[in-house]
Amino acid sequence: MRQIEHLPSLEAVVSLRWRRYMYDSILAIAGALLVTGIIYAFHLYPSIPNISIAYLLVILALASTRSLYAAVLASIVSFFSFDFFLVPPYFTFTVDKFEEWLALFVFLVTAIITSQLASALRQRAVQARRQERETRILYELVRATNNEEDLDRQLTIVAGAIVDVFSSWGVRDCGIFLP
Repeated sequence: MRQIEHLPSLEAVVSLRWRRYMYDSILAIAGALLVTGIIYAFHLYPSIPNISIAYLLVILALASTRSLYAAVLASIVSFFSFDFFLVPPYFTFTVDKFEEWLALFVFLVTAIITSQLASALRQRAVQARRQERETRILYELVRATNNEEDLDRQLTIVAGAIVDVFSSWGVRDCGIFLP
């Protein structure tokens, strides 16, 4: 009886959501505050007027590696920390100039839209990898069953493939009952 040599298993999704949100929150807040600290320490604003783009690096990194939640949270924290620490009057959430308000809101909208796009791209890449894995599994199964002419052997290969593919989900054995 011919066995399927390397049939990849489907990954079991067992994750604690609260832990992921906690890590995402810590990374978002720390990343935004780190950029704010660097800008504040080196007095880069207002000498470099578009320095708020530095926040986009953190936001894009979070959107492409973690989640949309982390990127949006980093956008909001960046918005408020930029206003609080870098825009006069300092250490308040008030802004005197209309141009500063406009710049802050344009930054916030740009950051959220960019994070949405990067997150959607990451999700599509994950979906493409999943579809590629499923196609490979089906190809290996069809190839293995086409090499056998006996129905019992084909069904044994299918049952073994089911166990191989779903073993990470706890499937240990499989049987096919015929009428």
